[in-house]
Amino acid sequence: MALNEFHFVDRWSVEATAREAVEVFADHADAGRWWPATFLVAEQVDPGAPDGTGRTIRALTAGFLPYRLQVRIRLQLINSDNDYTLAFSGDLCGLTRVKTTQCGDRLDIIFESRLAPQKPVVRFLMPILKPLYIWNHSWLMTRGERSIRLEIARRRAQRDGDTRGAPLPAPPQPTTLHQLGLRVLKPRWKRSVQH
Repeated sequence: MALNEFHFVDRWSVEATAREAVEVFADHADAGRWWPATFLVAEQVDPGAPDGTGRTIRALTAGFLPYRLQVRIRLQLINSDNDYTLAFSGDLCGLTRVKTTQCGDRLDIIFESRLAPQKPVVRFLMPILKPLYIWNHSWLMTRGERSIRLEIARRRAQRDGDTRGAPLPAPPQPTTLHQLGLRVLKPRWKRSVQH
């Protein structure tokens, strides 16, 4: 593996069915609502084919560290509801294969990613900060697992009409640096359409 590339294998375990997880993941443009710690802004730019192949979003993403990446994420290949591939381009290039396995009431989700940052400042600092970038990835994936658990519980309560229980907590939010920065530095594509 080259110095400027990452190979990540992340595992989530959530109380869900494969169908519930696919429904959350399939609406990529909704990621900014259910996974706000990472997806600061997300919008669909191509709906893709009826099976979802080719569906593309552009997103402004972040982790704990004070840098942001503008990426396009395209649903490239669907082998089944339990196995699909996402292609990243922009400030981060590469592929993530997502595979799910049902184990009773729990769903194991494995993300295997081979990614290479393209943003100049991130690439320039890679020889020094690669361990910190790896930690940052772990930080955001931990928040993603927490967020999808909350989103599936929210959808179940909404589907079942359950309003008696205690309200669910909000998903983990972006760090303070990113919240402040987002107010000042909007993504270029958002600035171009605002009047």
